[in-house]
Amino acid sequence: MASSDNKLSLDAISKLFSNNTLFESFSNDPKIRAEIRLIKASAFIRSVPEWAEQLHDECKRQEWTVQIKELFKLADKDVEYIFEELGYYAQLNASSVDGEMLGAIEGVWIRGTSGNNCEIAEELKKNVAVLENDHANALVNNIEDTCLAATQVLVDPFLYPLDTINVSILTAPIDSPEDSLNSELARSNKDWIQAIADLNRHHPNNVGNFDKRMITHMAREDSESLPGGFHTCWLPTDFYVNDDGSVSIKSYINNLHPTRYATLYQTISKVFAKFVPLLGQVATDAQYPRSARAVFSRNECYVPGIPSLQKVATLVHQGEPLPEEYYRFEISSNAYRPNGCGSNFYGAMGFTFDEDAYLEAWEAALTYNEPAPLPFSPSERPMAPFCMHGLPLQASVEMFNVNLTSANPKSIEGEWQAVGRAEECIFAVGLYFYDVENVASARLMFREPISGKEYQYPEEIVDFRSAHDAITPIWGKCIYSQDVGGAEIKSGGYICYPNYYQTKMPPFELVDPTKAGHVKCIAFYITDPSSRLVSTEIVPPQQPSWAKADDLSSVVFADKEAILQSNGLKASHAEHNLSINGHFNITVEVTE
Repeated sequence: MASSDNKLSLDAISKLFSNNTLFESFSNDPKIRAEIRLIKASAFIRSVPEWAEQLHDECKRQEWTVQIKELFKLADKDVEYIFEELGYYAQLNASSVDGEMLGAIEGVWIRGTSGNNCEIAEELKKNVAVLENDHANALVNNIEDTCLAATQVLVDPFLYPLDTINVSILTAPIDSPEDSLNSELARSNKDWIQAIADLNRHHPNNVGNFDKRMITHMAREDSESLPGGFHTCWLPTDFYVNDDGSVSIKSYINNLHPTRYATLYQTISKVFAKFVPLLGQVATDAQYPRSARAVFSRNECYVPGIPSLQKVATLVHQGEPLPEEYYRFEISSNAYRPNGCGSNFYGAMGFTFDEDAYLEAWEAALTYNEPAPLPFSPSERPMAPFCMHGLPLQASVEMFNVNLTSANPKSIEGEWQAVGRAEECIFAVGLYFYDVENVASARLMFREPISGKEYQYPEEIVDFRSAHDAITPIWGKCIYSQDVGGAEIKSGGYICYPNYYQTKMPPFELVDPTKAGHVKCIAFYITDPSSRLVSTEIVPPQQPSWAKADDLSSVVFADKEAILQSNGLKASHAEHNLSINGHFNITVEVTE
């Protein structure tokens, strides 16, 4: 059972999801260019191995100061702020549970290689080799195109998803992944809501509740319920975090046979356990977000190059001569003025003045001074993160390889993507790059959506010049999302981040073009821990080949219908992601 501390964690996470704030509807206020530079300069230093240990080395600080001033065009006050912030981040790292560290991107937590992690990586490589071999054989034997793609998806959450129209449900939850293969388990095809209500009443230990709201949403019969009319979504697995931090896998991983790959299951549970402290840090950060480092103020940031129109009127009214440069606005006859009173006022004073021309000149003469950072103030976040021990968690699992060869030495650039849809309730993403060999410049880039569906720039900006000209010095060319940097992909590296980030992998290439290289990853798409979704605990396996116990080597094979369905689900996800925040693919360019 969860302790009181765990319950606080669930309550806090539940509040985050009250309005889908960490699903697709999340957006943030845009960060001004001055703050983006502070963020990227801080990230530059945090990307240095053991930066926290070197933070108080005066020689190293001076070296960093020179570097970030030149790279990010910073002033002394900016550098002072960054080092104060780094001191706070160093304290967070020092209070970590299991060696996890705040990464170069805000809210992104990482763990590097260590002795124990290397052992897990080697164990994972060994056990995945069986899956890779089965996958290769399945491609050769069952698919017309026998060429291995550069990207191999070994475990695909899009295959055999939850289908709310055609799937059956077990009348009682299974106790282990292997139990799912028992063909004698009682099944029910009755109404979804009634079936889930029955399971809730009989759920062992009263651990959590299934999320009736999501099931109701998915079971709607109208074609608009999901993009493309699909009534399917990912089918997560149940993981239980024991009180000592170890993890037990309680139900089968969709598309990974529980007996054929029994040893791989054991390794995956160890890998997932490494993400538990990282997930606690991510949840804590999400509950206590950082305030802005620098803010825009029109009066402070925009400085007129010539006095205001009111100042001109005062001089004229007092009969004082205008500065010589004002005479370029004189005209010989009174012209129509759109604002009505200008010509009459100046004409009555015996002075002709082209007010419109003056306003244009005044706007053109405005200069933008970037604001100084606000005084550093850490968030109210406690140093100790939320504890996830004793909690039932759910996650969809994906395993993939990106393979490069001398004939194909460079990967294809990925697309910006958000993970999942609202019905999949993905709270956080955990990526373990357990095997990276002979590749250069492999990175995972991050950006965050900004400003909701229709962001309106403040009136005090657009009332004196066009929106485009006014906002570029402040935010750059930002519209719907904002680049916040990237994290290097290293062999044995763990990365865990909240699911409001959009990510992509830029192209990377072989270090030695005469040899093959690869990036191998296992991904956990961790659902909202404060709710409980329909999972493989109550949905029996749907793969026809799994029923053939005499030929377990063929269990990776998916029939054509399943492949078509998975492609349709992928397409619906992609279409849905394109609509996030109105214009998903529009991003930010921070111009210097």
